[in-house]
Amino acid sequence: MYLLTIITFLISTCKDPGYVKKSHKISFLKLNEYFDPSYICPTCEVLKPRESRHCYICNKCVDRFDHHCQWLNNCVGIQNHGWFYAFILSIWVYLITTILVCLYDFMILIAFQDLGNRVLSSDHYLVFHHEKLFSEFSFTIVNILIFLMALMFLWPVTMMVQIHTYNFLEAMTTGNR
Repeated sequence: MYLLTIITFLISTCKDPGYVKKSHKISFLKLNEYFDPSYICPTCEVLKPRESRHCYICNKCVDRFDHHCQWLNNCVGIQNHGWFYAFILSIWVYLITTILVCLYDFMILIAFQDLGNRVLSSDHYLVFHHEKLFSEFSFTIVNILIFLMALMFLWPVTMMVQIHTYNFLEAMTTGNR
């Protein structure tokens, strides 16, 4: 899951979101003569498609602009919306997997503690007992921290997956909602 999340992140970040290209055949003055000025971006000097918007962070017009994603430092548009959706979906599955692995680790730790309590005390066992307690304590603390962080991020990522699933199925953008 980690590798899939990294791959979808890199593709979403590097892929052109669908920047509207400037035509070198028609000048900006000619565009203003033939088209309504509300359909022309004065900054980019391009004829904007219906669902495009100008991103003031990237300073470019994006076809079927959804939003500028701070995680990606890139816009989400017509050409990378599917990859962005795969990215947030992989994050969601990764968080659920992390939570399940932490719960499984807790169950194994409890089972081993029960098994350790049944072992008879011996001199050899008492020598390594303190090292075992410290390692179990460290493992438990790290496992709890990872579990809590994954749980903390699960709710907002779930909401984002829900919104973008609806948008993806309806062929909408966040701006159209």
